[in-house]
Amino acid sequence: LIQLKGIGEYIAAAVYSIAFAGPIAVVDGNVYRVLARFFGIEIPIDSTQGKKIFKAIAQDNLPKNAPAAYNQGIMDFGAMQCTPTLPNCKVCPLIEYCFAANNNKVSSLPVKIKKTKQRERHFSYIYIRCKGKTAIRRRGKGDIWQGLWEFPVKESLENDIKNAILIKSNVKHILTHQIIYADFYLLETNNFPMLPTDYIWIKENEIERYALPRLIELFINYLREK
Repeated sequence: LIQLKGIGEYIAAAVYSIAFAGPIAVVDGNVYRVLARFFGIEIPIDSTQGKKIFKAIAQDNLPKNAPAAYNQGIMDFGAMQCTPTLPNCKVCPLIEYCFAANNNKVSSLPVKIKKTKQRERHFSYIYIRCKGKTAIRRRGKGDIWQGLWEFPVKESLENDIKNAILIKSNVKHILTHQIIYADFYLLETNNFPMLPTDYIWIKENEIERYALPRLIELFINYLREK
């Protein structure tokens, strides 16, 4: 069954168990919740380790002579009795043996991996063309792209920004925990702008010698193709 298109482990196990009395435990959200609370399992249910452990526990507790009834029963029990919020534990037939009910952990089980919210940031970069040269600086420690080189930011060129042309706007770049939105300006001038001391001037055609963030590499490629 699992080899059929659109059939995953859950559906395959449910069909095999309920339709053919196959001795395979079904593990869905309801089953995760019942097992986590009853046995007091604090391993995240959405982790690789957690999925293996819950699958093994579900299989170990499956009665081989009535797999369909057990699978249907535990799923219904989780849906109607051991609900995600405010379960009525006082009338639960398993309360005497339930770890969560007897240790005040019903609301904290099951456990899921805490997902870090992606932080949104905005950058405005100025690509300077001045007598065959451009300016870059190396990013410091404690932030993204540590040790990589970047263009001047808008704040470094307040007096010259009025002469810069917006080339690309709101370019989205996704990192693990951050989403970057960048505007890219082009400033063509015959006079070297005043920049903070951490910037250096390099030949435009030598920029590949420097390690750049992927976002900036893509912009350089775009600029050359224009």
